[in-house]
Amino acid sequence: GKGTARRESAGWIMTGDYFDGADCLRARGLRVDHAILRGRPADQIVTDIRAHRPDIVIVGNRGHSTLDRMLLGSVSGEVVDQSPVPVLVARRATLARVVVAVDGSDVASEAVDAIRGWPFLSGTEIRVLSVAPNPVGWRAGLTPGSGNEHAGDFANARASSVADHQRFATEAADRLRSVGLDARPEARAGVAADGIVAFATEWDADLVILGSHGRTGLARLVLGSVARNVLHHATCSVLIVRRHAEPRLVGEPALGVPAWSLGASH
Repeated sequence: GKGTARRESAGWIMTGDYFDGADCLRARGLRVDHAILRGRPADQIVTDIRAHRPDIVIVGNRGHSTLDRMLLGSVSGEVVDQSPVPVLVARRATLARVVVAVDGSDVASEAVDAIRGWPFLSGTEIRVLSVAPNPVGWRAGLTPGSGNEHAGDFANARASSVADHQRFATEAADRLRSVGLDARPEARAGVAADGIVAFATEWDADLVILGSHGRTGLARLVLGSVARNVLHHATCSVLIVRRHAEPRLVGEPALGVPAWSLGASH
């Protein structure tokens, strides 16, 4: 947007044009308020978000190519990085299939708790996905051959990790079903962000929801970010539920499997 945002009753929708934004929503029967913010757009929008604490912020995306998704737009990108409330990067007009990514961390658990009360998920088909990381040797290209004495250890570690993540997905799906949502668990193995994006693509999901720490700067660059990578590479809409505390994983990783968290960084 060009330094303009529209405040709606339950959230903020960033738009560069009042008539394209507010009037379009009013035409659909929604109650819409608006505000004209002056100054550096990202700074003013984030300041106002922090002051009013809407339930959700909705931002657009530049386009559909991988480069467009990675760029996001300077204003939208800064809002995603700095907003203390959930941010939806909207890429689709439909909302029928939703992927909720979990990993057993407090960050993911709090994201699930947050979305349990969101009415717009009612009537959607939800898949709760947890991606189990492969053992270190496999990711480093050192997968043991059939005659390697450690092959059984690697296979057992992988199976144990997948079982743990199946449990994470099942527990989260149960919590969503307890409030009437149609949620089913799924577990995969591999790199977290890649697995989430691949599943969303295969299932033709309209939206991916995941938790994030909200770390910025050097920490994000060094640690990498599941949320950021999903945001950059998914072709569907992405909703990031931010958190500002350290995650605590449920259980310990087996045989050197590093614990990843959807909130490891943002």
